[in-house]
Amino acid sequence: MVQDYQEIRKNISQKKWAPVYFLEGDETYFIDELVSLLDSEVLSPSEKSFNLSTFYGKDTKIINVIDTAQRYPMMSEFQLIFLKEAQDCRELASLENYIKNPVKSTILCIAHKYKMYDKRSKFGKLVKASDDIVLFSSKKMYDNQIPDFVDTFITGNGYVSSPKVNEMLAENIGNNLTLITNELKKLFNNISKDKEISLDDVERYIGISKEYNVFELAEAFAKKDAQKVFKIANNFAANPKKYPTVVIIANLFGFFSKTIHYASLQSKSEFEAAKAIGLSPRNDRSAAFLLSRYKMGRKNYSFKELMNVIHLLKEYDLKSKGVGATNLDESALLSELFSKILLSKSISDEN
Repeated sequence: MVQDYQEIRKNISQKKWAPVYFLEGDETYFIDELVSLLDSEVLSPSEKSFNLSTFYGKDTKIINVIDTAQRYPMMSEFQLIFLKEAQDCRELASLENYIKNPVKSTILCIAHKYKMYDKRSKFGKLVKASDDIVLFSSKKMYDNQIPDFVDTFITGNGYVSSPKVNEMLAENIGNNLTLITNELKKLFNNISKDKEISLDDVERYIGISKEYNVFELAEAFAKKDAQKVFKIANNFAANPKKYPTVVIIANLFGFFSKTIHYASLQSKSEFEAAKAIGLSPRNDRSAAFLLSRYKMGRKNYSFKELMNVIHLLKEYDLKSKGVGATNLDESALLSELFSKILLSKSISDEN
């Protein structure tokens, strides 16, 4: 049976365990979290000595997994078996007969990372249809979903943050959920729950400058604040490994694309407008904050200028990858691009 992440977590915590878990997908964070939860909830430390078995796909013969699964637990109600890295197991479909009639005192967890199993295959159809199997498919989050994930993780751990903190973390760390949560855990270890997480906290404990980051760069462009744009650009130039050109251009492309989308919207509430352009507002307050940059960008750039900026970003993205490039290094390339954006005119005006 197909279940979502929160439903599976709830059932595991309430000891409503399934005989087989099939955890698959390219977002490994949620798979790792469910594996960890099963590991902590099913067996006590003393029970694990005789009743916990772990196999790894590449080195495992499925017959050994089946033999272990068909044993009865020792001095425990259940035994727990992990088949990790199952995507590397060529014999995985050989579990077919076992999962048709699994042993009820065995909990078998199959972690199939980085891709989905082919549901058109006989084994894949069985995994999807069986009532004895909990199937969880973990997909990569879209970039616009990351701030909401950050906020949920922060509040779920008893802390409070502002929409700006969430957005800055999302834009500067990216969509690697394991990295995001590891960085947030470092922050949690250093601050108390009785204060709101600040930009200073993020800078001090995670290392993202509150002044020099891609979020502030987009905001500086929205305001056409040339002094701030080049102040940030100089900082990026001094840290090219931390701020690669391709990431900077991709971030600006996302910002200006959303600004164009916002400019084309008919009359909507701020909450509806934020959702329409691909943001994830939690309430009216976060919607107002998330839209503020795009409102400013719409105010300071005509629609034709915005289209020209998109054209420039595509052109310089290719140049940064060596297509039609001059002898400029990446720092000079970005400086040239930033100057053209700030002085942007519509394409038709230049002809």
